[in-house]
Amino acid sequence: MKELANYEKLSAPSYNKAIGKWLFYKNNGLQNQSVLYVMDHLGDEKNARILLDPNKLSEDGTVALKVLASLIMVNTRLMPYHVVVVTGRSSML
Repeated sequence: MKELANYEKLSAPSYNKAIGKWLFYKNNGLQNQSVLYVMDHLGDEKNARILLDPNKLSEDGTVALKVLASLIMVNTRLMPYHVVVVTGRSSML
């Protein structure tokens, strides 16, 4: 079953007018959570930079981020998000 899930997954990129950048999610196949990337130009995935990696927030992959990407501030120093911690069948904000 693990082999079936082991393929790269990319979201469709979305343009954020406030920062003039493209944002997309990428999962290498076996990551628990997708990583949020930022790139300067559409189609420039090779030079994309990690913006947020929720996999680094916990060892067991039970932490996910819900990013309000449309609200990224123009100065790019602030980005609203909330952390979701999954415990059993429920989640906490």
